[in-house]
Amino acid sequence: MYRFTTRLAAEFHRPADLKIICKRQEAFASAVAAQDAVAMILTNRDFHTAIAEDGPTSLLLKPFPAPAQ
Repeated sequence: MYRFTTRLAAEFHRPADLKIICKRQEAFASAVAAQDAVAMILTNRDFHTAIAEDGPTSLLLKPFPAPAQ
């Protein structure tokens, strides 16, 4: 599913969406640096959700919980 949503996000992205994706990736990198496994899982989910939100894939997002704020 990641391949599908990433391809759509690459094709249909908006500049503002890329800022969100970059922030989520930075949060994941911070979790990795801190070796915080739970934070890595949550921020990885949030990162991939941001990518899915960037393309026309809203129907695919219904099974996922809302990203952490």
